[in-house]
Parts: sequence; structure tokens; C-alpha cells
Amino acid sequence: MIANASLQEIGEIIQGADSVLIFPHINPDGDAIGSACGLCDTLREHGKKAAVLLEEDAPEYLGFLDTSCCIQDAESFGKPDLCICVDCSDEGRLNKRVDAYRNGGSTLCIDHHLAPADFGERGFCDHYYIDSGEAACSQIIYKLLKAMELKPTLAAAEVLYTGLVTDTGSFQYSNTTGETHRIAADLLDLGVDIMKVTMALYQNIKRNKLDLEIRILDTMEVFAKDQAVIAYVTEDMAAAAGALMEDAESAIDLLRNIEGVEIAALLKQRQEGIKVSLRAKSWGSVDQIAAKFGGGGHKKAAGCTLHMSLEEARDALKKEMEQSLEDLEN
Repeated sequence: MIANASLQEIGEIIQGADSVLIFPHINPDGDAIGSACGLCDTLREHGKKAAVLLEEDAPEYLGFLDTSCCIQDAESFGKPDLCICVDCSDEGRLNKRVDAYRNGGSTLCIDHHLAPADFGERGFCDHYYIDSGEAACSQIIYKLLKAMELKPTLAAAEVLYTGLVTDTGSFQYSNTTGETHRIAADLLDLGVDIMKVTMALYQNIKRNKLDLEIRILDTMEVFAKDQAVIAYVTEDMAAAAGALMEDAESAIDLLRNIEGVEIAALLKQRQEGIKVSLRAKSWGSVDQIAAKFGGGGHKKAAGCTLHMSLEEARDALKKEMEQSLEDLEN
């Protein structure tokens, strides 16, 4: 059994590797791209051979970031000394890249999601640093680079700041701490253009995305004494709106922000299954709901994948959401 390492120990492991391949989870969000590219770009600046291995292009809404360190061909990189999985501690979320991850000389996991109690015994990695108290994986990466005495490049600072912003809901979520703000300030001091990031993320919404969000809201059902809401999106809905499925990601926040709602769920029908995003507001909690379906996350933000019909997934989630609210009230 391996134990959670310190940031200093993780830094020494990375320093001891000449080549590093970094793996964010499939369908990467701002924090996954931020933590992966922030680490990669800084390691490159300090003489390491490093790259981020993706299965797909980075999300379009993150197109303003420098993701030139990302590749989709593991063979072109060669056999890495070290493979690092970031913002993910579940082998299943590496999808088709699992073999490439295992091909490294050694493996390392850095994450801020709550890991199972037996995580250290599962053989997913040789070493790990997991702290579910951190606001974002990007926050951990910044602290890691500081422990390694490596100054992030401007490009790295920008992606790390984006990771912080997106995973804290622009510093609105309960995972935001004073330390989060201090790290954000440090990144701004490195030259990050706050208006560039803000405008790209929140003030540049495509009309097609708005059309898709309207279609999603049309599927909305409020239940459990108006304390829960559920909605869904399909690939056909996205196509009809002339939008991408990734354009639906922010709809979960629209649902959660409804007055009186404590728990929100958004179901995304994909070829690989029903992807579920869950959010809680003040006293609600969603991590245990996700866990019942083999997923995970935080109390206020979690997710899972259901392999059943959309109607079956919707009914199953409604039942668990109602039960969760009832248990919390009692």
C-alpha cells in the first residue's frame, strides 16, 4: 500500500524524470486543462521534455489559452520516464489512454477529488498527492511548482488562473478559501490579463449556445418541494441548435441558481452513456448521490456516468435526489 506523498516528495519525483507525459481526464474542463498545461509548460521552460496527452481537442471555450503543449499521439512522444494523471484519480476517466499511462517508467496522480478509502491499494499509480480540501487541481499544481521553486511561465499562469476561476465558479463556490484568492493574486502578479480571461469565459457567449440552453431549460423539471431540479440535453438537441455538446456544460449553473433549489442535475446523452453533472447550493450535498452510481466528486459538485436509457437515468436520479434531500432534512 502506498501513502499520500507530500508536495516536496512529489516535486523530487518529477525533478528526477527527464521526460514527463501528463494525462487530464477525458472531456477535460478548465481545471483539467489548466493543471495539465500549467505544469507542462513550466516543466518545459525548465528543461524537461514534457507534453499533455489528450484524446480530443481542448474545449472550444478554452481556445484563448495556449495549449500548444497538448498532443494526441503517445507514440510520437516515446516512452516517458514519468506519467502524471491530473484532476483525476480514476483509471476509467483516462479512457483510451490507459495503456499509454501505464507505459511510463513510473506513475503519479495529483488530484483534489475525494478518493476511495482503498485508493492506495488499487494500483492506479506508484505515488500520489490527493487533497479534497483544495479548491482546484490547478491550486495544487501552483503550490507544487512553488515547492519545487519553479516560477510559472506567463502561459502557465494564465491556464492555472483559468483552472481556479472555472472550478470555483468565479470564486463563488464554497471550496473557495483565502488561500485560493492569494494564489489568484500571485498569478495576476505574474502578468495574467484578468479581462482577457473574464471576457473569454463569461462575456463571449455564442448565440448557438444560448439557443441550446433555452432548449435545455425547456426539459427542466422542478420537484422535491421545489428544492431539486433536473434537465437533460441530447446530441440531437445540440445539432438542432447548431451548438456543440460542450456548450451545455454551463447549463448546470443555470439550474442550480434557481431560487429555492438545493440540488440540480443535468443529464447529457452521449454515445458512451448518460453523463451526469450534479450541483448543490447551500445545505444540499451531491457527492453521495454520484457515488451510488459509481461516480464521485465533492459535496457541492459531482458527477457520474449511467449506462441506461435517458428516461431510466432521469427516474433513478430523481429518486436519489429526493432521498438525499429527505435525509438531510431529517
